[in-house]
Amino acid sequence: MLLLIVISTTKLHTLDGTRYITFSNHRQEPVKRQQSSSCPTEPSLCNTAHGGRFSYNGGSFPQQYGNVVAVYLVRLAKANNKVIMPTALQEVSQALKVLSTQQRTVQYSLPAIWEAPYSGNGSIEITNPAEYYHSIVQEVLKNKVQKTSRDEAWLLKTKLCTFFVRHVTTYDHNNDGNISTGLLPNGWRETGTFIKGIALLPYLKDLGCTAIHLLPVFSIGAIAQKGNVGSPYSIKNPYVIENTLSEPIVGLPAAVQYKAFIEAAHRLGMKVIQEFALRTVSKDSDWIEQHPEWFYWINDSGSTSNFTPPAFNSDDLTTIEKKMNSGERNNLPQPNAEYKRLFTHSPVSVSRSKQHGFVGTSDGDTTCMVPGAFADYPPDDTQPLWSDVTYLKLYNHPSYNYVSYNTIRMYDEEMSKPEYEQHELWNTIADVIPYYVKEYAIDGALLDMSHALPVPLRDRIITSVRKLQPNFVFIEENFRIQRQSKDIGFDVVVGDSWFAALDTERFNMFVDKYQNKRAEIPYFACTNSHNTPRIASRYNLREIGTMVNKLFTLPESIPSIVVGDEIGEKNPINTGLGFSPEEVSTYPPEQLALFSACALNWHNADTEFRKMYKSLLNFNE
Repeated sequence: MLLLIVISTTKLHTLDGTRYITFSNHRQEPVKRQQSSSCPTEPSLCNTAHGGRFSYNGGSFPQQYGNVVAVYLVRLAKANNKVIMPTALQEVSQALKVLSTQQRTVQYSLPAIWEAPYSGNGSIEITNPAEYYHSIVQEVLKNKVQKTSRDEAWLLKTKLCTFFVRHVTTYDHNNDGNISTGLLPNGWRETGTFIKGIALLPYLKDLGCTAIHLLPVFSIGAIAQKGNVGSPYSIKNPYVIENTLSEPIVGLPAAVQYKAFIEAAHRLGMKVIQEFALRTVSKDSDWIEQHPEWFYWINDSGSTSNFTPPAFNSDDLTTIEKKMNSGERNNLPQPNAEYKRLFTHSPVSVSRSKQHGFVGTSDGDTTCMVPGAFADYPPDDTQPLWSDVTYLKLYNHPSYNYVSYNTIRMYDEEMSKPEYEQHELWNTIADVIPYYVKEYAIDGALLDMSHALPVPLRDRIITSVRKLQPNFVFIEENFRIQRQSKDIGFDVVVGDSWFAALDTERFNMFVDKYQNKRAEIPYFACTNSHNTPRIASRYNLREIGTMVNKLFTLPESIPSIVVGDEIGEKNPINTGLGFSPEEVSTYPPEQLALFSACALNWHNADTEFRKMYKSLLNFNE
């Protein structure tokens, strides 16, 4: 029997992380499982067992997990006529507690280094995962949520870690030598999840990290997917949290588990900076069917699968470079006519396709599809194609109906006049980050390819968020460390220390430059990023210690690591930058964590690396 609270008149309030529902009357009614029952007026608050499924916060779960998220999890405070809803982390805690009584003995291993004092190796055996995670969550809940402050001192005291949830918390829990991309028979995932991420937060706090840079956590497309799980940058819908980052056995939607992760970080005094990619979506994005005019389309004549970037001759490349360096955006060289003829106008109808995501039908019954994407600048960039994503069409100028550097990044002056702006698309994009500020209380955002967004749209995003949350931090993915980024509203830039670290001579020049000349804006002080070779694959521990120490102590630098650096991880997450063609061929998508289910070498962690990084991250604390 479940205890159902029926609320006749509801109104949602948020105060210090606790959700309240005011109501005019209520009653308690025993409800048998699988029976229909009434719901509150607000659908998102509906907690009912019916039809063998359990609905909660917009999610639907198998009935056997229903009691995990039943209404009796709600703390009732009848004073002042209010029902007090638990915070997301409290919901996770209660759900894990209930689950721990149902699933007592399970074969489940975890890295020994995840447990204090974070110096062990090999693995530990857990017989009750829910009980284990519940105990960690309970410890975190003993801390109050810490509010974010905003000043130069706060920024310069930040110790940042790049955290790819799916990769960092992936582990071979059943010790069979493989990473399962689905659920194990016991109901738990081996790929990374927010619940496991919460369990790893004390480890990161002990290491010295005070802020977490999360790679995208949004729903991932399934068409033209690279690897066996797809790229987090192949975003199907930026308003939806990726379901595979949840533990379904807990019985709470991915959005609640994500929110709990952020709350846990805040309780431990850590900021959460979410990365957003706003100019591309997956090739099966929901938006394609809803708004075909938001996309570029090419004729289906065999060109879709063979689609490649436009080619420019040497004279055009020289002209493009000169214009870019001088800031000119008028009469930019265009692709040849043959390339532009591949493109057609928006279709009159769109239908779903298992192979392509969506197929459009234009006038005359000609079929068309959205093309893949590519590294668009410089125009002769040789990075692997981004075949799993497609560009959003930010301007709708009839003479610029093609994908090229001058239409998706540099924006020719003729095309980018206000009358050609796609207003509804811009509104949708501009609302993404404000939504995450209001709904999830993120502390900051890193804008992927921010310099490739139209200036009016980028400025609108920054302005609207700052109106909501003046303490919000914006980070620009700009490899140039220059005052201009600060002038347009960014607090930090990614910078190019990772590039300098690829070569000893270049690195020494970088250090000399910023020791003698204070940087004009704070920047990431990092020896590698998630797109570059791991530093441990190029230098030994002593050399790395010297490099990291120099970087971390430079004025205006923000010490930054990619989780895995601290255990001497050598395998790259992606081969996007700083790799030779031979190195790229060594790591196909199936061996890269950005696209496939790959685990860090937690089992054989080099604890000497962790000692070194912990010492340097906690220096001057």
